Amino acid sequence: MKFFSRSKSRKKIIQLLYAWQISERNFLEIKDEFLFSNNNNDIDINYFVSSCIEIVKNIKIIDNKISLYVPEGISRINPVENSILRLAVFEFFFKNSIPYKVTINESIELAKVFGAKNSYKLINKILDKMKNFEKIKNLKFSK
Repeated sequence: MKFFSRSKSRKKIIQLLYAWQISERNFLEIKDEFLFSNNNNDIDINYFVSSCIEIVKNIKIIDNKISLYVPEGISRINPVENSILRLAVFEFFFKNSIPYKVTINESIELAKVFGAKNSYKLINKILDKMKNFEKIKNLKFSK
């Protein structure tokens, strides 16, 4: 059940990050509205809230990490794919208990659901490059 609720939590996180990115409103207001207006019985609410807050708190670090693997620049990535990458990078570098394979697979599935036709290929390419480089660089991903 935990995996199932985490998967649904990731979907909600992507939706919230997307709403925040396109609206440019205060994140905490959007989060509170989102929690109030959505049925959240089937998500891991602690994971959802803590992840959202930590992503926003570390957004510059996360975006800098993404930009290292996107030669055309992070501004060229559409908001949906950007939200997926932000969550994935957060899980890679801030949630060490989540295996990188889980993060990559979940990100690909999110891209298939929310992204453009072939965005899952871009997500996979970027995250795989990131994982391989970081693994070589510091052997962090030995999971």
